[in-house]
Amino acid sequence: MGLDYQHGTGHGIGHFLGVHEGPISISEKSGNGKGYGLQPGMFLSDEPGYYEKDKFGIRLETMMMVIKAHPPHNFNDMKFHTFEPVSFVPFEPKLLNFSLLSKKQKEWLNWFNMKTRNTVGIELQKQGRERGLRWLLSKTEYIPIDDCSNHSPNVIKLHSFTIFCILAAFFL
Repeated sequence: MGLDYQHGTGHGIGHFLGVHEGPISISEKSGNGKGYGLQPGMFLSDEPGYYEKDKFGIRLETMMMVIKAHPPHNFNDMKFHTFEPVSFVPFEPKLLNFSLLSKKQKEWLNWFNMKTRNTVGIELQKQGRERGLRWLLSKTEYIPIDDCSNHSPNVIKLHSFTIFCILAAFFL
């Protein structure tokens, strides 16, 4: 689209509490010639945004882990990676214009919201934090996808089977 938000898309996190922890980053400046590439198990931020000088700026930030990807094709035996979110803080729905999101983006956001409910929501329920759970549920409601709005799976399943499925998916 010819727009540039003029900051990196992500950077390493966690070591000695550095805010922009190297050696990894996703930015125009990341070509440091040191040969560091993304490797499974690395943690970094994903922080796309948009800024207009003297007007406004917005950034959505999530922490993620690099994991091995399994694409349908294996070009020249290359190794491909993808990312898995590891921080589950809901995106404020009042700040999102859902009409601008593609079907794929809505599907991802619904997946992220359900994952947030099944990760953070379970802990809030176990601790009896009903006010926090109600807030979380209000921020992670199902987003209708085009003509598919007649089946809303926005009911959180907080029981041992769900916990088992999450743990099994995490360790497999």
